[in-house]
Amino acid sequence: MTVFFSKTSHLNFRSPQKPPRGCTHIYLKFTTDFVTPHGDHESALEEYLNLLKIWQSKEDKNQCALANRFIADCCIELGDFDKAIRHTHDYLALAVETNNKLEQQRAFVTLGRCFLNRAESQKDGHSIMKSLNSASQALLSSIKLIGDLATTLTPTQLGEMRAVSLLNLGQVLRAQLDYASASERFNQCISLARKYQLPKVLFRACYQLSDLAINTPHQTISKPLSRSALFQQCRTPFRSVLETLSSALRSTLSKSSADSEAKDLLKSLKESYACLHLTMGEFRKTAKVYRLLKLDSPCSSDVCRDLIRKCMLAFSLVVYQIFC
Repeated sequence: MTVFFSKTSHLNFRSPQKPPRGCTHIYLKFTTDFVTPHGDHESALEEYLNLLKIWQSKEDKNQCALANRFIADCCIELGDFDKAIRHTHDYLALAVETNNKLEQQRAFVTLGRCFLNRAESQKDGHSIMKSLNSASQALLSSIKLIGDLATTLTPTQLGEMRAVSLLNLGQVLRAQLDYASASERFNQCISLARKYQLPKVLFRACYQLSDLAINTPHQTISKPLSRSALFQQCRTPFRSVLETLSSALRSTLSKSSADSEAKDLLKSLKESYACLHLTMGEFRKTAKVYRLLKLDSPCSSDVCRDLIRKCMLAFSLVVYQIFC
């Protein structure tokens, strides 16, 4: 699952087909703020393409760059990654031409997202690795550009930009099977999210770190071990990740999540936390997390109740085998 930010994911209702006379600059901002309410990216794409024609006729390179940026975002959401890449290249070229470092940085992040999403949809191994290498190069370029913005942005803005790039880069490295480097990037992202109070970035990065730990192949045990030693060795790779997630769930950021997106991310993180305990064979602790989830989300109480029952049954079986 890819967890990139989309500049069009929170937009609202569709705007008029044509901008009001004499208000074209305002119209672009209005469109980016209100066009796509609940995933209506097709309508948004149509509007942005119309806007691009308007700005091209006026030879306004800054506005053309922005239009290409939002077109690329819509294409990503619609799964048309080749078209997204073309418009992002246009976006980057215009940002370079106007010497706009901020938009260049954003363009590289968008380009990284495009290539990673395209890699996930491809089947040919060579094409996948080529897309992943392009994604990695784009995201590394985005991180390098952040240093050039130190005098124009606040430390929090710079920290968020770096954290988002690291989060995306971690996913690219994971897809390239470089699990150690991916884990390092996720941890760097988590540190920045804590430092600059970025709850959504924190929840996303923690989820990715947990999912990486659960699904990463670990070293095969080749010597005889006692039951307790076997459990201890199997649990060791998860301890630090478990502590990271526990710290995030105890933080004030998890208590102050107001909007629905943050709440959904927090719920997903708690579910991942439960899966981590389950992977470690800690069935009672898993059941405890599901009990908390049942209270947080009454609509899924039946599912949680069933999972709690299965966890306690598994715990009983383990205890039975130990003492028999």
